[in-house]
Amino acid sequence: MARPQGHTAEEFVDAAIAIVDAEGLEALTFRRLGAEMGVSYTTVYTYFENREQLVAALVNKMTQDIIREVNPTGDSPHEVILAIGIAARRALAMHPLLVPAFASVSTDVGEADNGATMVVVNQLERAGLAGPEIPRAYRAIESYVFGAAIFDFGAAPRHLSIRRRRYRRTGHPEFMEVSRSDRVVELHNEESFTFGLDRLLAALGI
Repeated sequence: MARPQGHTAEEFVDAAIAIVDAEGLEALTFRRLGAEMGVSYTTVYTYFENREQLVAALVNKMTQDIIREVNPTGDSPHEVILAIGIAARRALAMHPLLVPAFASVSTDVGEADNGATMVVVNQLERAGLAGPEIPRAYRAIESYVFGAAIFDFGAAPRHLSIRRRRYRRTGHPEFMEVSRSDRVVELHNEESFTFGLDRLLAALGI
């Protein structure tokens, strides 16, 4: 089917991200996206074969954004992978309702995702890992980065207040200190993520 004039696939992806940001992943349908773009839902099929492919396109766009935001403080494998993890978290923090897409998408999300994977793999090899160590280490890093994002942002926009209440129920002075406000909890989450990834990489010999 020929694509109509006046719209691009990128515009549909941007509109889809806006829908998810506002209403959640479950609100993203071809009818909803078509209405947002001012076209029939059938028009969306000229760009994406099905909803799974559309969600994959959102993950692809997010992955491209993550790659662009990578800013390592040095050139060592440890520093580069740490920077990738921080960039991933920062991108997901800007679109917390998109986090489930990374866990649910099962299609090939394209060259950007593969490129991000290979950047990490290349750094693992630079760090001296070889053989089965490489996919095992990659899996551990991937699980930490996206698992932490799902845990931290899964209840957005209430995620900070939920953690704050849970911490304060402990009555422990250190937990009370880092739960003084939602902003303090947010900073604590970010610092704890970096701390954990740094320790994980060290434990993996990176």
